[in-house]
This record gives sequence, C-alpha cells and structure tokens, in this order.
Amino acid sequence: MQHRTAPLDIDIRPLPAKRAVVEGESFAVDVEAVAERDVVADQVVLEVVQVIDYGYGRTNLHGVIYTARDRSTHVISQQPLPPAGRVMAGETYRTRAVVAVPALNLPSVRGELISISWILRVRMSARNDQESVGEGTFTVQSAAAGCSSDAVQDPEATVQWTASLELVELPARVLTNATPVTGRLRVALHHGTLRSVRVELVMLEAVAYGPTPAGQSGDRPQKHPRHTENTIAATTLTDGLPAAGAEAVLPFEVATPRFLPSPSLDTGKFRVRWQLRITADVPHRPDPQLRVGLVAITAPQAAHSS
Repeated sequence: MQHRTAPLDIDIRPLPAKRAVVEGESFAVDVEAVAERDVVADQVVLEVVQVIDYGYGRTNLHGVIYTARDRSTHVISQQPLPPAGRVMAGETYRTRAVVAVPALNLPSVRGELISISWILRVRMSARNDQESVGEGTFTVQSAAAGCSSDAVQDPEATVQWTASLELVELPARVLTNATPVTGRLRVALHHGTLRSVRVELVMLEAVAYGPTPAGQSGDRPQKHPRHTENTIAATTLTDGLPAAGAEAVLPFEVATPRFLPSPSLDTGKFRVRWQLRITADVPHRPDPQLRVGLVAITAPQAAHSS
C-alpha cells in the first residue's frame, strides 16, 4: 500500500522567537506552508491546544493502589485563517495571525507527576487531497496568582535538639527564572559534629484525584492522592561550620534554573509548591531540617510587578 505525503509542509513560528508568553496575553504567529505538489487549500484553521498528562492514584482488582496516568488534549481556541487557494508545487503560502492565551488557565508545567504542554496547530484542508497539519510548541508563563500565601507561612523545623537552624536573612520568598536565592543562616550545634549544611530548592507536586472511571456517571473520580518532591537546585556549605556548643552565621546562594519547570499552582486537583529545604548533616544522629515556603513565578518581572 502506498501512502501519499501531506500536500503542504507547514512551519509555525511564534513571535518573538523565544516562544514564551504570559497567561492572558496575546502574541503574533507567522505561518508558512510549502506545497509539495500542486494543491488547492480551501480551509486554514489555527488552533491553540493544551495537553495535560498526570499521574494519579488508582485501585486495581485486588484493592492495591498504584500510580496510573491520564492524558487529555483540549482545543482551547480556533480561528480561521485566509484560505490558501491554489498553491503550485514549490510555492509558499504565508500569513500572520494573533493568538490570545486565556488567563486563569493551566500554565506550562514540566514535572514528574504533572506535565502541561501548549501547542499551536495549523490544519490546512486541501481539495481532493489529505489534510496537512503543522504543530509548534510554546510556553505559557504564570504570575502564580492565588499562591501568595505560600510565602508567608511559618518555616517548618524538625529535629532541633541536635542542631538549631534559623534564617537570619532571606531577601525574598519569591522564586523567579535565573535569579539566585541568597540569604544567611544561623546554625547552632547542640550535640555531635556537623559535617555540612545542604540548601536545596525543592519542587513539590500533588495530584488530588484522577478521572472518573469509564462506565461511571457523576462526579466519582479516583480519589487516591499522589505526591512527589524533587530537588531542582542545591548547594552544600562546608566552611565555617560551628563546633558543638557553638553557633555560626553562614551565607548561602542557590542558583535558580534559567527556566523553572513550573510556577506555583493550586487548582484543587493539581498542586505545585516550592520550598527552600535546609538540612544539617550530623553523623550518627537525626539530621535537623528547616523548610521555608516560596512562591515560584515564571512570568517576567514586568508582568507581575504592578
């Protein structure tokens, strides 16, 4: 059996070329389609597509809960573009459009449990021929509206009888792309020796429930929460550590990725939180730990500074 190739080779280029836009904003898109053979394209449609892939807790026939995955594709918007008409082999159809990204939707997320992707898709229907489809990905950034409370919660401390950990200075509890997290930490060692202090940026994902099983009606989703946490960046302090019975103030700096994998997020179903996790390595004793909530923002500063 022979399969004919699509009659048009479609290229989609969001402008600017960085392919990132803040939720609620609009951006321009250039569309080019090169005809592989003579063709008449009657209909051209530009779609904004969101793909959600996530892990959730599911029960098998033996009552054992395991992690399953669900993937769904949603066409967020469609707009017609000027018809290409007759395009001869080797000729190029060109047009430009403006795409609006809805506010209060799910931004881009690249996590272990949660993955949310955004796609630009162009469909060109050619008369008496197969449909040509072109796709290009882009990133939706977020100012993490509704998650500001993460940055005002009191730090969580554990195992403080071995050593005490206290933040003396943390200029901001807002995490942004490519901006290091700096501060100063007071460490008081009560027992044993202190080998090091590790400072980590941790991304915590949680999925509260999954889809409603096939064949069931109503709102009866799989409700077995799943969560995971991953260290995104870290630094280890080994200089200037205090001896037993003494304390020291240690400066630290943790590099932040150029592009954070996710902003802070809370939809009820999906939750992404960020923490500064500080752990003292005390050999042969429980390790003290301090967790400080942060708010991660992937939108540029100018987009959320008002």
